[in-house]
Amino acid sequence: MSLLPLIQSGKIILEEIITTVILPNLILFLCLYLGIKIITPLILKYNWKNQPASQYEIHVEVVEEGLIITTPVAESNLKWGIFQNWLETPNLFLVYQTKSCCNIFPKRAFSSEIEMNQFRDILREKVSPTQRN
Repeated sequence: MSLLPLIQSGKIILEEIITTVILPNLILFLCLYLGIKIITPLILKYNWKNQPASQYEIHVEVVEEGLIITTPVAESNLKWGIFQNWLETPNLFLVYQTKSCCNIFPKRAFSSEIEMNQFRDILREKVSPTQRN
C-alpha cells in the first residue's frame, strides 16, 4: 500500500511515518548490524580458546593417494576422492570436502613459491572438475 495518498489526504503526516515506522526499523537494523559485528568475533575468539586441540601445529604430507594430516593428538588420511572442489584466494588454499566443509591451507605455510606451485598443480590434477559432484 502506498503511503502517498494518505499523506496527501492529510490522514497521516510524514512526521508520524518517520517516528512510528522508519526510525524504529532503522534502530533495529543498526542494533542487529552492530550486534553481529561485535558478537561474531567474540564467539570465534571464545571457541578458539576453548578448543586447544585445534591450536596444535599441523603437518600435512601430500602423497599420491591424498593428504596425510598429522597433529600431536590425531592423524587423518584423506584420499583424493573425498575432495569435491578447491579454491585459491590471495592467502589461502581452500580444499572442499562438501560445499560447507573445507580444509584450509595458508600460503604462508609453504616454504617456497615452488612448493606452492606444486600443491596448486596437484590440486588441479587430483581434484578435477570431472571428480566434483
